[in-house]
Amino acid sequence: MTGTPAHSRKPRRRSPSLIFLGLMTAMGGAAPGISFAQSDAERIRALERKLEQSLKTIEDMGARLNELETRATPGPNVSPAAPPAEQHEHERRTSEAGVAASQAPTLLKGFADVGANFSGNRGNKGFIDGSLDFYLTPQLSSNVKSVIELVFEHDKTKGELAADLERLQVGYAFSNAATVWLGRFHTPLGYWNTAFHHGQQLQTSVLRPQMIDFEDAGGVIPAHTVGVWATGAVHAGNGRLSYDIFGGNSPSINANVLDPNNSGKTQPGYSSGFNLGYLFGGSADGIKTGIHGYRAVVRDDTPVANVTRVSILGGYAALDSPAWELIAEYYALRNDDLSGGTGRHGSWTGFAQLGYRAERWTPFVRLEKAALNQADNYFAALDSGRAYSRQALGLRYDLTSNSALKAELNRTVAEAAPTVSFNQLLTQWAIRF
Repeated sequence: MTGTPAHSRKPRRRSPSLIFLGLMTAMGGAAPGISFAQSDAERIRALERKLEQSLKTIEDMGARLNELETRATPGPNVSPAAPPAEQHEHERRTSEAGVAASQAPTLLKGFADVGANFSGNRGNKGFIDGSLDFYLTPQLSSNVKSVIELVFEHDKTKGELAADLERLQVGYAFSNAATVWLGRFHTPLGYWNTAFHHGQQLQTSVLRPQMIDFEDAGGVIPAHTVGVWATGAVHAGNGRLSYDIFGGNSPSINANVLDPNNSGKTQPGYSSGFNLGYLFGGSADGIKTGIHGYRAVVRDDTPVANVTRVSILGGYAALDSPAWELIAEYYALRNDDLSGGTGRHGSWTGFAQLGYRAERWTPFVRLEKAALNQADNYFAALDSGRAYSRQALGLRYDLTSNSALKAELNRTVAEAAPTVSFNQLLTQWAIRF
């Protein structure tokens, strides 16, 4: 049998029966000294005096016993605390801060997807493992929070596994209406880019709209920004007025794709933008509309470096109700050539997606269009900077609350000469854990 460790024993508590027995003994010892001839009042007074003496004796004995037990019983493997004068000031402050900043454990969340794709125009065909997305939201204190998103996926051309730190942002919440973030975040343009991140289980469709796809997948609108972002919402009427104001590094064009410049850049150039939205309440609950704007100076790595000031202004509308999903976004671009003297070039792009939720089934349709000026150096330097149109039809089935099966059929027409059209059949099993 294993004995109880000495350091875990608790000081014994005096039994009430022992105390009662001591009282009775003391009273009994005092009784013979009292004359039977005494009056009742005298006997009572004598008993009270004896009782007080007995209680005092018992209290003294109990205090002595406690003192002995305290000396004999060591603490739970804790070294005696150093006198306050011997404790270093920085150690004391660190200890106190650790207690004050205690936090709940951070849960590791994630997303993954697998499937099979069949693409025309010499595209990939066959079964695929999509992406593995690890997602953390450490709450460091009541005001300090963070978002960390690390995605593993295969390169579509070489098939090599690559890891991308898609989001790394730390924020301070001044109130429910104002939070300031610093780091790499999703550029708050439109609705889709901040409503859905890299977890495929979140969005209804298999593909994102091509013009707002992530940079390494061919998007022409900057999807990520490295900088500072202020965001929040305030009550206005029956709804809420939301705002986003941000600034950061300007992207550049490297190897014909947009680069958010995570580590800064040697050439000067910064981006800035805003997003103002209104989320309706009452009978129009679930509807959000807004406007957005963006400006950046973008350089490319072509032999003759081009410098373009990219200016975007547009709007969006979204409906997220138990029965319907509607997302529509529009981007008007006015890009100024700052290095070649070709002037200003106008382009536009947009999409609209509509889905109907019937219990676990969600059929959807999406139309996309991009009229991109090929005389614009910004689009000429991008692999995907060509005018196109796309129609997509799909079906999502929620197998469970955290698992979805999707199928999507689309037709894409690349309108830049020579015109190329092709079809895609995409399937996906996306999970959240």
